[in-house]
Amino acid sequence: MPQSPPKCPQLTKMLKFCLREFPLAISPCNPTSSSNRTHPMPYNDSLIVDHIKQTHSTDLLSEREKHIIGLAVTMTRGCQVCTRNRVEKARAIGFTDDELNALVAITSAINSGVTAATARVAFGMLEEANAGDCDNVCSANPE
Repeated sequence: MPQSPPKCPQLTKMLKFCLREFPLAISPCNPTSSSNRTHPMPYNDSLIVDHIKQTHSTDLLSEREKHIIGLAVTMTRGCQVCTRNRVEKARAIGFTDDELNALVAITSAINSGVTAATARVAFGMLEEANAGDCDNVCSANPE
């Protein structure tokens, strides 16, 4: 039976503080994420939109390449609305469902590799934590 990592009161206190002081804001990708909260500032995406327009203005990549990269990123980030919109745009410029399914397969394979590597590192960190004390992981100002 796996053992749970040792309790660290400082880390628990810090996490509770962060969750209380920095609640999740309403995300355009998940508009219901904070349905009972109001965001302290009005949402203004003009900087993001301007950055995306500037990034997309490059002549180094074709429109098809830009679309396929954007679609892979939105799938990896988990934004269903963004992915739906990008699939629609990809189809509009001539991507077939076979091409889109190939992209899904490649993106999934790459993302599963990242997931596995991240998990291996996390388990290694837990083993190190179990071997020693809580040290600076619990510090409010880790070095």
